[in-house]
Amino acid sequence: MMMITGAVLLLLGLGSGLLLLLAPFGIGLGAPAALTWAMFPACTLAGYLFIALAARAGTIVPVSRIAGGLLLAFALAAVVGLFLIANALVASSGGTLALWYVMAIGIVLGPLGLWFRRNAEDTL
Repeated sequence: MMMITGAVLLLLGLGSGLLLLLAPFGIGLGAPAALTWAMFPACTLAGYLFIALAARAGTIVPVSRIAGGLLLAFALAAVVGLFLIANALVASSGGTLALWYVMAIGIVLGPLGLWFRRNAEDTL
C-alpha cells in the first residue's frame, strides 16, 4: 500500500511540475494555482520517500534514476524555455516565475535522486 501511495504522490508531484513548466507557454487549461506550486516539491519528495521506505533493495535504484532524470529534464526544459522567452523566440502568456521555480527545484532534487541511486547501487 505504501508503494502505491508513493507512486501516486510521485506522479502528482511530477505532474504538477509539468503543469508549471507548460503554463508560461499557454499550454493547459489555465494558470496553476498555489496548491500546484506547493505540490511539485512536496508530493515529489513525499512520494519518493514512501517508495524508498517500502521498496526492496533493487526497486529504489530504477525509481531514483527515473525521478532524478525527469527532474533534471524538467530543469533543462525550464532553462530552454527561459532562453526562448528571453530572446523573443516564443511569447510568454504570463510571467516566467514558474519556469524559474521548476528550474530551481529540478536542479536541486534531480541530482539528489541520481546521487541516492548511485549510493544505493554501491551498497547492493
